[in-house]
Amino acid sequence: PTAEGALRAALLQQKVWDCELVAVAGVPVGAGAGLLAWLPAAVDHEAVLADVAEGLNVIVDRVLADFPGQKVRRIVLDGTGAELLTEFSTAADLVVVGSRGRGGFAGLLLGSTSQAVLHHAKCPVMVVTKKSSDAVASADEAEQAG
Repeated sequence: PTAEGALRAALLQQKVWDCELVAVAGVPVGAGAGLLAWLPAAVDHEAVLADVAEGLNVIVDRVLADFPGQKVRRIVLDGTGAELLTEFSTAADLVVVGSRGRGGFAGLLLGSTSQAVLHHAKCPVMVVTKKSSDAVASADEAEQAG
């Protein structure tokens, strides 16, 4: 849900600025550390990336149904979301990232990915939380209604 909210916010920005939108998904398969460290060495990393790409396509296609005529380029790479978005920020005008929030104060705290991107990005960053995602959806529905 946070990815969809961030994508909706990015699509609204794309509509305003008439710019290219790139959806980036990452999974750290090559590093052999972190979340996927338990994967056996024989795992087909290309298959893992293909599965992530399939999931990205489902989300993007579902959201694009509400934005006829707009296009989203899709990129899936080996790496964490924070690493990849920070790297992409060197060539972007804006990075839009979703945040689920963490801890007992989920509404107040940002997740680790959005926090890292905020601190290391080379361009402005828009963090879309659950609350702001709901507001974006309401504004988008109002705009489409007339």
